[in-house]
This record gives sequence, C-alpha cells and structure tokens, in this order.
Amino acid sequence: MSDNQAAMPDHPLAPKPSLWPLAWTIWVDLLIIASLVVILNLVVSIVIGTLAVQQGLTLYDSNGAVSVDRLTFILGPIGFTVIITAQSLIFSLVPLARVVGLRQESLAQIGFRAARPLHLAAQGIGLGLVLLALNLIIANIFSQLGISQNQSDNFPLRSGDLIGQILIAIAVSVIGPLGEEILFRGYIFNALLQSWGRLAAYLISALLFSLAHSLAATQGISALLAPTFIIGLVLAWNMHRTGSLLPSFIAHATNNSIAVSLLIGCASNSALCAS
Repeated sequence: MSDNQAAMPDHPLAPKPSLWPLAWTIWVDLLIIASLVVILNLVVSIVIGTLAVQQGLTLYDSNGAVSVDRLTFILGPIGFTVIITAQSLIFSLVPLARVVGLRQESLAQIGFRAARPLHLAAQGIGLGLVLLALNLIIANIFSQLGISQNQSDNFPLRSGDLIGQILIAIAVSVIGPLGEEILFRGYIFNALLQSWGRLAAYLISALLFSLAHSLAATQGISALLAPTFIIGLVLAWNMHRTGSLLPSFIAHATNNSIAVSLLIGCASNSALCAS
C-alpha cells in the first residue's frame, strides 16, 4: 500500500462529492411526492363520500360549506391513522428510493447515523420541550392578535374511545414525525446544504416544511405556518449540528406527543380546557 493510500482511509460514512449535489433532483422528487399526496387525498375523498352516502349523512353544514366535524366523524381514528401512515410512507420512501435505490448512497448521507444514541436522544427530548415552549409563545402572540388556527379540529378524538386515542397519539407523535424528518431534514436539508449552502438549506427546507402543513387548518393558517416555519429552522439547525436525524425526530415526537396528550385530555374532560 502506498503512502497516499494509507493517508486516505475508506471511511464508511465519508461523503461522496461526486454523487452529490441533489439540489435540482429534489424538485423532481417533490413533484412525485405532491402527486402521490394528491392521489391519496382523492382516494380519501371518494371513500369519505361513499361512507357518508351509506350512512345517510351530509358533509355540508347549514352554510353549504364542508363540515370538518362531519369529516372527522366519518373518518374516525382508524381512517385518520391510515392516512397519516400513508402520507408518512410517501414522504419516506421517495427519498429513500432516490438515495439508496437509484444513487446507491449510504443512509448516513441523510442522517441515519447516531454515534452516541443515548446522548442524542436526551438532546432531542430537551429540544422538543423548547419547541413546545416556542409553539405556545407564538400561539399566544397570534391569539393576542385575534388569530387562532384549528388544526386540532381535524383529529377525530372522542371521549371514552381509548383505542382511538392511542391510534391518533401514535400517528401524530411517531408516524408523522418520522416521515417528515426523513424528507425535510434528512433529504431536502442535506441536499440543499451541499448544493446551495446553509442559508438556502435552512430557509427552503423550513419553508417547505411549513407549507406542507398548510392544509392542516381551515382558519388562522398564518398562526400554523409561522410556528412550523420556526420549528423547521430549529430542527434543521439540529440536523446540521449533529449530522443525525435521531435528535430531530425525538424533538419532533416530543413536541407532538405532549401537544396531542393535552388534546386527548381535553377530549376526555372538556372542563379541563373550558378556558
């Protein structure tokens, strides 16, 4: 072995500059993802419409607008969980197919690494609490401006339905964050970071993450987009700082699990949230 060969060990996690950047490729993949999500929503709409007819229900309120309450009632916890799972699979499988299947890259390129998993997990829990605090502060600011979003109305939580509450908690706390972290932090952020630099990577990945939540509310959308954009920036920073998806996923899951636990508490005992 020559001296040059000895000085350049073949590290399994070493990046492969010749195969990156992916900045332009991600837009193709986002188009594929958006198309699949549209198809998913069309299928869901057809299923909900069919169930409504079978049950003799109407999806419209007295004003002629689609009623979110009736949609969630027909969908139920199982349907809600199936939709979140399907969307998470779309968010995960398209990037994984690109990176691992087509480009034959290591998963380490998109954050599947954790040199000190317990340490990273602890960091993730702490960051998740910070995200929750940021969410509350921003929500309070918008509330003072008379703006509130209704994302939680899309959760079919019913008092006494323990199994349904567990399914929704798993979907919101684990399944959803997993797909979102793989797509927005693992794939998009890292591809843009290596291609267009830090500023573009932070801003574009956070903006796309925020826009992906734009359909989760039917009112006060700005009160939803603002915190998700800031959360996207913070999670991107954590991905950049650690090089691992683990703490970002745990932070995301921690924030969501506490929030959905509070919603479940309200659904089970409305007096707790009467104020």
